Amino acid sequence: MILTEVSMADFYFREQGHVYLLDGEELPCVSDLCRFMHKEIYKDTPVWQMEQAAARGTAVHLATEVLDRQGAADIEEEYLPYLQAYAAFRTQHSVSWELIEQPFYHPDHRYAGTIDRYGLLDGEKALVDIKTTYTVYRPLCAAQLNLYRLMLIARGYDVQRLYILHLKKDGTYKLIPFPFDNDVPMALITLHNALQSRRKRRNKNV
Repeated sequence: MILTEVSMADFYFREQGHVYLLDGEELPCVSDLCRFMHKEIYKDTPVWQMEQAAARGTAVHLATEVLDRQGAADIEEEYLPYLQAYAAFRTQHSVSWELIEQPFYHPDHRYAGTIDRYGLLDGEKALVDIKTTYTVYRPLCAAQLNLYRLMLIARGYDVQRLYILHLKKDGTYKLIPFPFDNDVPMALITLHNALQSRRKRRNKNV
């Protein structure tokens, strides 16, 4: 079992199982909060496609992290175009990352997630989420980005821009800007908390 300690007291990210712990309590992650949107979008997608996409995303995220930290990275040949797309992005934009694949949590709303990238992008403080999916589903991405943004703001970080960095299988990329929004993230948090409270009451009455 691997425990990765982050620079926040009593907050841990356990890589095995992708679990976030605060004071020993497991926190819901951004994906948990967005699960209703996710199910609606991907409900007709075969399981094998979802597993294939997850494996690709994991491999590409790891390779881009190594590239950022060490200046070079290896990756399976089938995923090489995605890494080349990220390298092209780095070449064509001025980037200076402060956070790379950094677990974070919101101290008040008590949810967690991993920030793909945060730092200076073309001179502005930007939060960037990396996607390798065939299609970028804007409502889902907007919700995810803004949930991450609220986490950063709660920890005192300045966020000026939100982006999805869409890496494509042909070796190209698209940097997609997203607007700030508090309404949808707060609605997702409220819905999740309401369902959790209802579940606890049911368990107590059993």
